[in-house]
Amino acid sequence: MWKTAYLGYSEEMIHALQNSNDYSLEHVVGVKGRLSEKYYSAISEYNIPFTEITSKQELINNSAILNEADIIIMHKFEFIIPQSLLAQHRFFNLHGGDLNTNRGAHSTVWSILLQEEKTCLSCYELLRTGGGALTKEC
Repeated sequence: MWKTAYLGYSEEMIHALQNSNDYSLEHVVGVKGRLSEKYYSAISEYNIPFTEITSKQELINNSAILNEADIIIMHKFEFIIPQSLLAQHRFFNLHGGDLNTNRGAHSTVWSILLQEEKTCLSCYELLRTGGGALTKEC
């Protein structure tokens, strides 16, 4: 079982990770102002350690909360992960769009606006390099 931290604002992801046989949800990080009552209820229901942040700097300042995790899963998260954290942890991002045609924020909306016939959910690992982050699709 993977000890997992989750960064994002999806209560569905909290439920999915908590109810999985493959992941042990050790910590959740959410961005203040983006979290719903259902999100807070899920954290409370499962009694998951939780940190609420307002900036990327707060994530850096509180990065010790990620140390117990084998992997960090991101979905619907606001901030680009700094190289310093990529060097210390394995990050995986779930992106609601095809990375070949639709990168960036609001990919599902863009898929609709561009009248794409299909889209997908992309999963990739953020990799640290000397020149920046690379991705490796799952």
